Amino acid sequence: MRKISRNCRSQRISCRAILARSKFLVLWLLLFAAPIIASRPAQAAEIELPPAPKSAPPPAIPKERDPTEARKQERERKRQDVNREIEAERAHASEQAAKEKSQREAQRPRGLFGFTELSLNLTKATVKSGRSNYAVDPTVHLNTYVRAFWNSDPDVLQPWIGLRIAPFTGYGTQGKLTGRFAHTWIGPSFGIGKISKADDITADFPVRHAVLFSGGIAAVARLGAKEESSPPLPTDFKPTPWAHDPPGVWMELRFITVTRGALGWGGMLGAQTGSGKLFLYAGLIGSGFY
Repeated sequence: MRKISRNCRSQRISCRAILARSKFLVLWLLLFAAPIIASRPAQAAEIELPPAPKSAPPPAIPKERDPTEARKQERERKRQDVNREIEAERAHASEQAAKEKSQREAQRPRGLFGFTELSLNLTKATVKSGRSNYAVDPTVHLNTYVRAFWNSDPDVLQPWIGLRIAPFTGYGTQGKLTGRFAHTWIGPSFGIGKISKADDITADFPVRHAVLFSGGIAAVARLGAKEESSPPLPTDFKPTPWAHDPPGVWMELRFITVTRGALGWGGMLGAQTGSGKLFLYAGLIGSGFY
């Protein structure tokens, strides 16, 4: 028994010794293996790996096929269409308002008590008393007329009174002297005429027609530069600064179309007598009624 127990004890001692040696070996391995294990990540980091292959960029999409660009262009077209429609509506509304205002103004009843006119005239001269080769420049006459009876309707034939300023300029020969002349006839006007009723009072721009026959006697003034070498007898070309001929007789016949309530246009025929000369003229009229 003692022998057996001794063997068991010796086996336990040997197992313990083996275990102690094993632990020592494990610790020794760990001590020597730890630096090697720790150095492996650093060594792995030092190894350069080849770069990843670069993928080619996708091909560019044409603008006309790009849905985003197409939507943007469509929004821009719609915005421009809306703006054009708004501008067109504004322009139409403004035009319509101006037309309605013009129609109301044209249809507004007016007294048509008188008018003032300018006429552009072409003139032919007939001369005598040693004068010849007279040519007259285009000229502008100023006339103003009022109805004598304001209480009567304008479409009734009635007297008209007014003022006329009629200049005539040109050149010709008198005796042995050739030069330019300038005559201005100024005087009152007396006439008879009427303005018809509107053709259609409901029209956008009612139209009236006026006719007036007038005449009178007017004084004439001749303008010119005084010279020492002037002939002793007065002429049309070298008078004193203001020289007066005998009064001249004149008459005119005019036809006027009145539209837009107060604007007139038409034509006229006239004749003016002077000292040794007769002026025949025709002109275009522009007038304003009130």
